[in-house]
Amino acid sequence: MRFKSDKQRKAVMAKLRSGEYRQRFGLDTGANSLYSRLRQQGVSDEQAQLNVYNKRGVLMKDVNAEYKAEKKTEKEKYRKAIDDMNKGKTPILEWNESDIIDAEVDYRFEYENEEGLSKEQIRDKMYVDPDITQMAWEDLKTNLTEDMKKVTGKTDNDVWHVEVENFGWQSKDGEGVIRAKDGEELLQKVLPDTDNTFKIFKDGKSGFKIQNFHHDSPTGREWYYIRKVRKKEYDKMEGDIR
Repeated sequence: MRFKSDKQRKAVMAKLRSGEYRQRFGLDTGANSLYSRLRQQGVSDEQAQLNVYNKRGVLMKDVNAEYKAEKKTEKEKYRKAIDDMNKGKTPILEWNESDIIDAEVDYRFEYENEEGLSKEQIRDKMYVDPDITQMAWEDLKTNLTEDMKKVTGKTDNDVWHVEVENFGWQSKDGEGVIRAKDGEELLQKVLPDTDNTFKIFKDGKSGFKIQNFHHDSPTGREWYYIRKVRKKEYDKMEGDIR
C-alpha cells in the first residue's frame, strides 16, 4: 500500500495497533489464515494486518475516503480563515517578538540541533543574533505595503485618516491625517515610539485597524482605525496632512 503522506501512514499504523480495523473489518486469525502464516514468518502484527486488508481491498478504500474528507476539511478551514481575515475577524499581520523567538527556538531545537542543546541554550545564542527579528520585521513591512496597495489600487493616493481610541495610560482619543507610501512609514507615523506588540486587521474595503499593546496599554485597549482618504477629501485638507 502506498501512502499519500507520512502523516497518513502513521494514522493507519496507529489504527492497526489499536485494533480499530479488526473491529471494523474483522480478521481471520485461524491456523491456515494469511495473517497467521505471515506472523509465523516473523512479520509484525501491524504489517500482517496491513497485508490482509490490502488483499481484501477494504483498507485502501477506507483510507482514501478519510484522505478526501481530511482534504475537504482543510480546504474549508482555509477558506474560512481567509474569509475571517477579509471580514476583519482575525488579523492579517501580527508583531510579537516573543512569539517570533519562541517559534525559531522550537524550529532550531527540532531540526537544527546537532550539538544537542537545550531550548534555553538555543535561546541564549539567539539573543546575540539580531537578524532573526529583523528579517521578520522586514517581512511584515513588505506584506503591509502590499496590503496597502490593494486598498489604494493603481492610484498614487498615499493619504490616510487615522483615529485612535484609548491611547496610552490616560486612554485618550484622537484623530489626524497622514501620508504613508509604505508599511514602514505607516507604522512609524501611527504607533507610539516604544516597544509595541500589535495585530493588524482589515477594516472594510478601504482600511485597517490595529490593536496595540505596550507598557502603557498592556491589555490591548489601544486601537487605531486607518482608512484611505479619497482624492476629493484630501484636496480640502492639504494643510492638515503630516
